Amino acid sequence: MEIREGNKGGFGKWGGIIPIKPNIPKGGEFWVSLKAFWPSNFQFTASPWMKFLRLHNKTGTGKNGGYNDLYIHKADGPESVLRCIKEIHNKWNVYNGAPIPRATWETYEMYLFIDNVPVDDGGKGRMRIWRDGKIIFDRTDVPTITEANGVIDYFYLFTYWNNENPPNNYMYIDDVIIATDANPPTKKDEDGNLFIGN
Repeated sequence: MEIREGNKGGFGKWGGIIPIKPNIPKGGEFWVSLKAFWPSNFQFTASPWMKFLRLHNKTGTGKNGGYNDLYIHKADGPESVLRCIKEIHNKWNVYNGAPIPRATWETYEMYLFIDNVPVDDGGKGRMRIWRDGKIIFDRTDVPTITEANGVIDYFYLFTYWNNENPPNNYMYIDDVIIATDANPPTKKDEDGNLFIGN
């Protein structure tokens, strides 16, 4: 996929949107995994950070309840390489570590337990993110929906370049796999958590 100078924010051109049908309500679980390849000349210039994996929360009245987001921040690291947040609740968590590699494939996976009450407050709301099969975020401090009758209704990949004029950029995505608690993955990570693990 690509984005070009002159696309402005690139909405509708950069990335994609996959509807989740049926929507995932409170008590449900959702996994999405994919492989990403960034060419050697890819420019991570979206400011202040680049939208990457996004799971949208729709409220019971059909309004925007915020996104469960993974962003690429300082791609060349080693500090704040990746960031995640549940919008509206606005609590960041930051990954410090290996930079985003160019000219090689990496696997990313995101998991949500859908709940308006996070684990830390006695509920089950949780976000996990893996990078090449290693867990880098396991968040239990924020809900994944804003209210009990909210749902997760869309998976967004990138979506737009923060309404800035982007550089000429292209990259590759492969092996997009989605699973829910209706037919969950069977692999387990090194901590015993179910994940797609492709």
